[in-house]
Order: sequence, then structure tokens, then C-alpha cells
Amino acid sequence: MTAPRDPARGRRDRLLVGHVDREQVLEKLKDAFVHGFLTKGELDLRAGQALAARTRADLATLTSDIPPAPAQAGPAQSPVPAPRHPLPMAVAWAAAFLVIGAAALRIAYLMDPGPNGPPGAPSAWDSPALFLLVAIAAGLTGLSVLAFGVMTAAEQRRSRDEH
Repeated sequence: MTAPRDPARGRRDRLLVGHVDREQVLEKLKDAFVHGFLTKGELDLRAGQALAARTRADLATLTSDIPPAPAQAGPAQSPVPAPRHPLPMAVAWAAAFLVIGAAALRIAYLMDPGPNGPPGAPSAWDSPALFLLVAIAAGLTGLSVLAFGVMTAAEQRRSRDEH
């Protein structure tokens, strides 16, 4: 004979999951592997199932047989929460990288004597090449940071709207 089911729990189990929910389950699976509760094959199988999970019930079945991790000595380790306002932070970091890129471009420009430079002066690709590469890398990094901030802000907004 089975115990009576909680109707509210049944509704919660049918809720769709997002990236944050999947990442939490993946962390729990990794911890279980580190503590010896799962083999490498089981970790790979369950991680694939977690990435494909659609509902909370799907995710709950992946970790239901894993015992709690043993207590660690020292201060309690809690997961680092996501920044509350990721977009302004991402804009600030992206701007910093773009300033670095602009400065590197300026230095490269100043180091290039151009076609009318003195004889024996380094060519356009001898000295400023490193600064041009720094400028490109800084620009791409700034754009990547900005894109990540936009995606994180959108994910947080979707998560807030779900709850």
C-alpha cells in the first residue's frame, strides 16, 4: 500500500527546470563522484540525463539515491550566489576592457612611424604588433563579458518570473 500523495508536491514536480536547476544537480552529482558514491560512468550517464531533464521530477530522480555529502572540517562552504545585478557589473567590466583595448591601439599608433618615417625605423608590424594583439584580445574579452552579463540577467529575470 502506498502513502497518500501530496497534490501540491505533484504540481511542483511537473514544473519546468532552467539552467540554474540543472547546474545545481550537476554540482551534486560531481560531489557524489568526488566522495565515491558514483562511478565515472554513472556520473557521465546522470550528467547527460540532467542536461536533458525537463521537469523537477526528472532532476529529483537523478539524485534521490545519493546520501548527503560528509561534513567537511573548517568553515561551511556555501555556493557563491550569482550577482544580484549582473548587467551593470558586466557593462563596467566590458568598458574597462574596451578602454584597455583603446589604449593599446593608441600605443600601437604612436609606435608606428608610418611610410614617411625616418630610414631604419621599424616597420608597421615590428613594434606595435603586440599592442594590436592586446587591443583585439581586450575588445573581444569586453564583448564576451558583456554578452555573458546579458545572458545572466535574462536567466535571472526568467527565474524570477517562474517563481
